[in-house]
Amino acid sequence: MVNLSTFQQYLSIDARSSRTLTKSINLTKSFNKDEQHLLKWAALLPMQTEAQQTEQLEKVLTELRVAAIDDRQRLTLLNIVLEAANKLIAMLRQHYLKAKEDSTRH
Repeated sequence: MVNLSTFQQYLSIDARSSRTLTKSINLTKSFNKDEQHLLKWAALLPMQTEAQQTEQLEKVLTELRVAAIDDRQRLTLLNIVLEAANKLIAMLRQHYLKAKEDSTRH
């Protein structure tokens, strides 16, 4: 099991720690701190490449799926991740539309 400080480090978007995935997280303690760290992670996510963002979203979703937390807490945290995913999807859609528009001009 991973302790809270390891999870916080994982969410800190530090290049070294953002590439490591822990097997499971314990979000039952200090839920508010975890929520704040996840909000920080979501805010900093667009600073990464699209591929890194996708990888990070997948990792966090996997962690939340297996975390031993109350369903209400899980939904709160999943909403944060869903917002981040929606932002990435919107950005990818814009890139696609621009590329499509550019290709029809040539």
